[in-house]
Amino acid sequence: MEIIHGSSRSLQDHPVRAGALWFGFLCGPLAALTNEAIEYVLVSWSCGQFDSVSRILLHVVPAALIALCIVAALVGWRAGRPARGATGVQGTEAGRGNRAFMGLVAVGLSALGALVILSQWIPVLYLNPCSML
Repeated sequence: MEIIHGSSRSLQDHPVRAGALWFGFLCGPLAALTNEAIEYVLVSWSCGQFDSVSRILLHVVPAALIALCIVAALVGWRAGRPARGATGVQGTEAGRGNRAFMGLVAVGLSALGALVILSQWIPVLYLNPCSML
């Protein structure tokens, strides 16, 4: 059994960094799916209402979810970077490589989620969603 020497701070940061990596990894695809579900419900609801507030909600939800994807990409990128003064298991070459790879995948998935949300938002911007109902 290998004895790990190092500061207790780097060992305590490991669960937080893993959670941040998973947040960045899963947030983009889940935000895209959430956007599709919420927009589906909001279109039929906002066409039943005849006020501008309900129409604005059609644009607020995708904008907020794109901002969430950007935050998730930044969190994933930050968590994927090697910690300063990391020692022990986190400081090994394999640990840094795995964390860096998952950080890059988190950035890519978050960017893809933002792109999917943007592609779902473009028809709402240029077409009247109520004309089909």
